[in-house]
Amino acid sequence: MDNKQNNLTDNKNPKRSRPAGATVTIRDMLSIVAVILVSTIAVLFIALNFNANESTIAIEDRYRDFGNNWRVQVGDRDEIVSLPAHIHAGPNESIIMSKELPKLSQYYAVVTRNYHQRLVAYVDGEVIYEFPSPSKIIDNAIITDDWNTIRLKEDMTGHTFTLELKTGNYGFNGSIQPLYLGEDNSLVQYIRSSTALSYGMAVSVLALGVVLIVLGIVYSKYNEDRSQVIAGLMLVAIGIWVTNRSKMPLLLVGSSVKYYLSFISLMLESILILLYTGEKFKNKNRKLTTRLLVGFSIFLLAVVGLVHIFKLPVDQAVPFAYAAIFFSSLYLIIMLWPTSFGKESANLSTFVRRSNRIEFVATNVMVWGVVLSIVIDFILGNDRLWTDVGVLSKISLNVYAVGQLLVHIYRSYHNVEVRDELQGKLHDSQMELMMGQIQPHFIFNTLSSIRTLVKVDPDTAYNMIYDFSNYLRANVDNVTNLDGINFASEVEHIKSYVNIERVRFGDRLNMEYDIQASNFIVPPLSIQPLVENAIKHGVTKKIGGGTVWLRSYEEGNYNVVEVEDNGMGFTPERLIEITQSMTQERSSYDEYESEAQANLTGNGSEKHKSSAMRNIYLRLKEMANAEMEFTSKEGEGTKVRVLFPKQELQEQ
Repeated sequence: MDNKQNNLTDNKNPKRSRPAGATVTIRDMLSIVAVILVSTIAVLFIALNFNANESTIAIEDRYRDFGNNWRVQVGDRDEIVSLPAHIHAGPNESIIMSKELPKLSQYYAVVTRNYHQRLVAYVDGEVIYEFPSPSKIIDNAIITDDWNTIRLKEDMTGHTFTLELKTGNYGFNGSIQPLYLGEDNSLVQYIRSSTALSYGMAVSVLALGVVLIVLGIVYSKYNEDRSQVIAGLMLVAIGIWVTNRSKMPLLLVGSSVKYYLSFISLMLESILILLYTGEKFKNKNRKLTTRLLVGFSIFLLAVVGLVHIFKLPVDQAVPFAYAAIFFSSLYLIIMLWPTSFGKESANLSTFVRRSNRIEFVATNVMVWGVVLSIVIDFILGNDRLWTDVGVLSKISLNVYAVGQLLVHIYRSYHNVEVRDELQGKLHDSQMELMMGQIQPHFIFNTLSSIRTLVKVDPDTAYNMIYDFSNYLRANVDNVTNLDGINFASEVEHIKSYVNIERVRFGDRLNMEYDIQASNFIVPPLSIQPLVENAIKHGVTKKIGGGTVWLRSYEEGNYNVVEVEDNGMGFTPERLIEITQSMTQERSSYDEYESEAQANLTGNGSEKHKSSAMRNIYLRLKEMANAEMEFTSKEGEGTKVRVLFPKQELQEQ
């Protein structure tokens, strides 16, 4: 019989195909990644190929000439300087810069970037430009930084151009950069071209974050947690900040909106890192992660509150946000170490250990690359240490983004393979279960009973043949069914089986049905084995026999099925053994398969019979997310309750 069973399995399923539930393949996932990455490359290519309408050399020569011989007045100081120049201004002082305009042409403009100062431009004392606009300013003391295009007219040639930079109560101690003079569109194109590489590197971090979010949503059914989506949000948040700090002139987005959006993203970054850590390590240091999450949230809210109370520029809070990001990232590194290279890694699968190591290395490159970039800027005396994001920082962030993408693609690919293998094992389990139910002795006993009844009770023999054929047909039909059947169909199958056993055991077997709910989906051949166990190992082993009850009813958000008997029951030790066997993990699918082969046929040791209940539990859990409750008392009987979440199997 075993050889026939193996032959039947091989012929029926020579090459296992992807289950119906796995509608998205790894090829689909890689296609999505390829499309988004190609789109990103296209955007970067366009950005890197911005060309000015005028010669780049001519523009640079003009802004160098225009940067010479500016009269700068700060308080009592009055001097002539060439830009760039380092200038100090106290709280609420104005920096006034003036120069005679050279010969102008149509569409000429002065393009400059303010650094958290109010900017007012005059020609011969008449205001021609203000930033921010009085009608759009959010807070007089909290000014963003952005490119300003101050348009001029031809008749302004030879007149005095004055630029007033008004500092807030925080003062100013930095460099005034050269001002660009020329045709406004050409200047904007030139600035875009000069910032394209920096901007492209920042956009790539943002794009990779979007890729992770999309893949995390598409493959959510294959992943047990939301860490992939949170990782994508982490990259999007830091990508928004770095993109804004790349100083690419953008259209259709107001400077205040753009800056505040990037600032909020930066402040959320450390929170997202801690959320990611908590999701990735759910069962490890949960309390500490939660406390850090609450503590960092309170700390950052307090920083933002103080900045607004004292009317400081928003960038004054940036160092605190960087510190929060550093310590939260350091916490992630500490959590990754044991599962990457530490002692815990030895107990993990090769897949998990390898993906953790990739992430550990990428996270370290990101953290220490950014730290090194800040240190270098500090040594070089960068006046905008916190608001400028250097090339090294962008490279480090890109390394981390690519590392995260590789980890999660690898992880999704692995989970798809595992799910496919599990679906295949469920298929094999269906076949084994069917063959296990149709045991040689069961067929022999049934046919012998029919042969005897044909002569002494033809009507009973007729009904028994009908039940036997229904029983066999239900088993064969359900071999390849992984989509579930209506519980009413499972009940009919159970009745056919019980009717056959009643002929064999007579008055020793009594069966009672209380079916209050039947219109829900269950895995095929999932309840019938429980009834069979109750009959074979419960009531028929008891002197005088007993009763088996099959009940179904609704209980809250569950459809509940009960199989109860008043048979032999189990000792407390045996009950613990069966309960533990249901929930303990197996080291491999091969171990699961070997147990299933021995148990579903009804053969094997007591240990293997315990595992038969585990195999039933696994099928219920995997196919319907059902829970099974097992209670028993020696000499009084056993009860098994199966709780099916409503609509769960249909949704899966």
